[in-house]
Amino acid sequence: MPHKSGISTLKLFLFKRISMKRLLCSLIFLAVLCANSSAQEIRISEAPPVETQNLVIGLVRGVGSKKNSAFNLMQEGGVFLARTLYGVPFLEETPESPATCAAAMERVIARGANLIIAGGGFRMIDAVDDVARLHDDVRFVLLDCSAKTYLHNVSSVTFRQNEASYLAGAVAAWGTQSGKVGVLGALDAPVINDFILGFEAGAKKIRHDIQLDIRFIGTQYPEIIPFIAIPEAHAMADDMYADGCDVIFAVASAANAGVFQSAKSHNRFVIGVDSDQDFVAPGLVLTSVMKRLDIAILHTIASARDGTLSNVDISLGLKENGVSITPMTYTWPLFSELELRQLKMFALKIKQGVINVPSAVTAATVAP
Repeated sequence: MPHKSGISTLKLFLFKRISMKRLLCSLIFLAVLCANSSAQEIRISEAPPVETQNLVIGLVRGVGSKKNSAFNLMQEGGVFLARTLYGVPFLEETPESPATCAAAMERVIARGANLIIAGGGFRMIDAVDDVARLHDDVRFVLLDCSAKTYLHNVSSVTFRQNEASYLAGAVAAWGTQSGKVGVLGALDAPVINDFILGFEAGAKKIRHDIQLDIRFIGTQYPEIIPFIAIPEAHAMADDMYADGCDVIFAVASAANAGVFQSAKSHNRFVIGVDSDQDFVAPGLVLTSVMKRLDIAILHTIASARDGTLSNVDISLGLKENGVSITPMTYTWPLFSELELRQLKMFALKIKQGVINVPSAVTAATVAP
């Protein structure tokens, strides 16, 4: 079975890349879980149809290094496991700026890619729409954002990050002593506001009088790329802690590093995003809101292999294991048994639809 050989390969990989151990161990578990799930849930296909034997993936990552962003790191985990399970070839590009995304897609297509995974979220909407119109025989999947137009060769995978953020908001409300928590986002954009709405709803479920201090790097520093603005994030987090916040939810991609530095300096709590960032500052990172781009990549490849990839948006939330919070490895002793049970109950009620978490993202539709 491919899963067993994948585990052996994974052990060697983890020995060489200790910083990714939590991510990749969880990938193996989720691959097995997904293989046994229902047809409506994420699947891992067993064998490709004959016509998909020549599948070549072109992964165009989010702007910046694949190593310095939890967002891109999660994609790296998906690439590793897809290679392990399927042996599918990947061609990879990491654009230097949003303006170079289309050129990066063209480069991997020129090298033979016939399935483009656009891993840069809303900053790749226009690039996907433009390049897809020029390459009718190439499939495009936009991660973490709806497509501008669902052409016959364009799909997307979006996340209900507001659901996991609700849980993080509850954690923040239990963790704060000042009664004031902050959110530091990269940009005032729908996908980031979706985190914020869920976080606020969860926090206020626990403490109706809680205060939220919401700031955006891109608003205060409009001349820079906010997702990689580590010094600026550090300075803004310093100000937020000084203004009375004792928990900051950092939703700023690679710029989160600046918030973690500030949290360590002030000995205050922080909440990570996209991947498991709890280990960055053990005991200070209360939890992290994980966006499973790794699982999205696996789902995309499985669908392409079995011929079910179509021009629609696939929405992943808590129910589909597409988002979650971490197990709080270093911080769970800070919370009472009752609080931890309540957190699990919130997650269950969200999955069941009993709790409807507010969202800033509208549902995608298929083009006629």
